[in-house]
Amino acid sequence: MFVLDTSGSMSTSYQVDDCYLSQMLIKRRRKQNSQFNRDYYNNPPFGSSRFHQISRLECVIMGVEAQLKNLKEQQPNTRVSIVTFDAEVTVIGDGSQDPLILTGDKLNDFDRLMEFGRTYASTAKKLKPIKESYETLLEQLCLLEEKGATSLGPALTTCLGMIQQLECRGNIVIATDGHANNGIGSLEIIDDRSARGVDYNKEIQRVSKFYVDLADLMKKTGTAVSILRIKGSSDCKLEVLSILAEKTAGSIDIVDPTMLREHFEKLLNDKVVATQGTIRIVSCAAVMFRAALKLDPPGSNNNKMEEENKFTSVDIDVGNITVSEIIAPPNII
Repeated sequence: MFVLDTSGSMSTSYQVDDCYLSQMLIKRRRKQNSQFNRDYYNNPPFGSSRFHQISRLECVIMGVEAQLKNLKEQQPNTRVSIVTFDAEVTVIGDGSQDPLILTGDKLNDFDRLMEFGRTYASTAKKLKPIKESYETLLEQLCLLEEKGATSLGPALTTCLGMIQQLECRGNIVIATDGHANNGIGSLEIIDDRSARGVDYNKEIQRVSKFYVDLADLMKKTGTAVSILRIKGSSDCKLEVLSILAEKTAGSIDIVDPTMLREHFEKLLNDKVVATQGTIRIVSCAAVMFRAALKLDPPGSNNNKMEEENKFTSVDIDVGNITVSEIIAPPNII
């Protein structure tokens, strides 16, 4: 699932040359009646060198386009869904039905957002494989525009509702250039309240709880959440958002927007292969793990390790396990 930031700051532009541009982006520019093309691409001069300004959003669009093409060719039965967020949350899904647009007070209500996600997924019943949805998704990508604020929390909550309803697992890849500042999970309120003398650390802890709870629920579904923060953008409050990746075996990368294609590919190849994973560590009797000790309540005079814990071992909950986390066993000669 691609969760894409389409907020106003995604209009920031970069200079690239002709060879970087995809045919879909050229098509998109033509549809927008941009000065980008005119007669040049109808008959480009041989060996010419042309440079163009493209936005962060257009870099993201080309990154997603490249991955859709790879999936269609290499994993044609993979199911792909797209969700965008700005001042609104738009669920495009696989493009086979009308987009679901959430706005206003809905963005502040966790339960309603979950229900909207479940209802949409229930209507969709089953996402189409990429071999069937490819062309439609490309058309939807061409229509994306930058506008408004950054409703990241509401977008992820809606995605969770969809995932629970579809009873699927996989990867969520978030591409964003700014911190969430609209709806549930807004991080802007941290700065606002701190400016009024409220303790910054307490505000971080309060808002972080939303993302901790969200990460726990994502983890239970077997979904890995990864974040691509666009280099040179504003503070995304990664110290808060990082819990999404840490708890779900995802990753966080700060990337040059012109390198998004490569980073999307790396993340999509790192699939979740097991959920609710546990590692058991067993040692000899000379070593004890603090986590394995079962002590009597405070104040008791009987604080000794219980008999059943003499053989020291500890179970560590690791949740989702991805391909990159599997270590091949050594060769035994």
